[in-house]
Amino acid sequence: MLKIERFLQPKFLLTAMILLQTLWLILGWALAYKYDYVPSLQNPYKMSFIIAFTLVVGLIIIYLPTQVLSRMRQIKAYLLKNQMHLLLVLGAIVLIVAGIYINNLRWGSDEEAFFNAAMIMVEKVEFFEAYAQTWMARQHPPLPHIVTGFFMQIFGDDLFIMRFVVTLIGIATVLLIYFIGCELYDRYTGFLAALCLLSLPRFLQHSTVVAGNDIFITFFFTLAVFLLIRLQSHPSYWLSIKTGVAIGMGLLSKYTMILIYPMLLSLLFFKKYQLKTLIFHLGIISLISMSLLGIWLVIANDMGLLSTQSQRLVFHAGLEQDDGVPSLFSWWRVQYRLKALFIEIPSALGVYNIPLLLLGGLTLVRKRSQSDWFILLWIAVVFVPIMLILPDNRYFMPAFPALAIAMAHGVRLIPSVIEQTVVLALLYSMSTLYLFVRF
Repeated sequence: MLKIERFLQPKFLLTAMILLQTLWLILGWALAYKYDYVPSLQNPYKMSFIIAFTLVVGLIIIYLPTQVLSRMRQIKAYLLKNQMHLLLVLGAIVLIVAGIYINNLRWGSDEEAFFNAAMIMVEKVEFFEAYAQTWMARQHPPLPHIVTGFFMQIFGDDLFIMRFVVTLIGIATVLLIYFIGCELYDRYTGFLAALCLLSLPRFLQHSTVVAGNDIFITFFFTLAVFLLIRLQSHPSYWLSIKTGVAIGMGLLSKYTMILIYPMLLSLLFFKKYQLKTLIFHLGIISLISMSLLGIWLVIANDMGLLSTQSQRLVFHAGLEQDDGVPSLFSWWRVQYRLKALFIEIPSALGVYNIPLLLLGGLTLVRKRSQSDWFILLWIAVVFVPIMLILPDNRYFMPAFPALAIAMAHGVRLIPSVIEQTVVLALLYSMSTLYLFVRF
């Protein structure tokens, strides 16, 4: 047994989660005051409430009566036998969180820009000409704004409608990771992975109440992975076509969807394919996805956007020269990476989840089954390039479902506290959204 597994026995795991979250909140509060950033972290009422909530809820979870734990396990067993009810519960959790916060969270500049771009559909003007004048058009393709704008055109040009569309996409992503867990492992792993995904604060925020293109690319990335898994087990040209469309839709949502292409190489590890058949399937997927992207690039070029977007992509990729050195290696990018590693990513994943992530990651590396390698590849193809180029915590979201599967493996190592651990992580994730509530 690994040393970290010996340390994170039941009596330590929940305590570690409570302490990590409490210390993180206190540290964030102190640093926000010292450096005068993130006004929400400077609010003494919010911070006092969340810290008290963290401690009180943690103690309640640790000392849950045996009868309550027994009832929770009965419900879990029932849901695992009744998939439709399980899916309804997962969707209900997302809807409950959205119902609490959807009209009470303030919006930032990115969401405001997203809303303005979506409003073009409502105003019924020439979409692409108007979109070319928006800030979003400088670096992003338009599909998320077309989708949200379409629903706003039907149901009303309200922030609630835009956020509710995001909520529906969030539900679809949660259900997809459940099915991926079922395909690669078993129903229990899929269920835990879906719950673990909701315990990641940044995912919960962007899948319930903050509209943006990040949840779109996360959904299409996850959908493409699911279809790829199905393609590996049930090869068909129809699945190849659907996979190509999913990847194409992702590329029309955000250009970082291009990171899915290394995942296609995972087909090489499956002996179900002959090389000629493999090349044909990969060709179908690539042709369809690139054709969809090509249509947008032609339109973008006609609108004069292609050169602007190309310049932005070159900048983000760090290919510009900075004092004779590629800006990829400039000091400010190094600082940005350090900030991402020690602040942005832990904040996005939830510091209370670190023990589960460590346990899950070590389990995957130690077992190294075919499915484990697939999940590790998924994490790597997103995290490595994003960390090198522009490590904003939102940009890592396409890998969050894979991290959730790793967490599911981690929590299963300590079966006596699975229910308590997952519930505590979910409550902590939901409580972090309170930081952004407007009074």
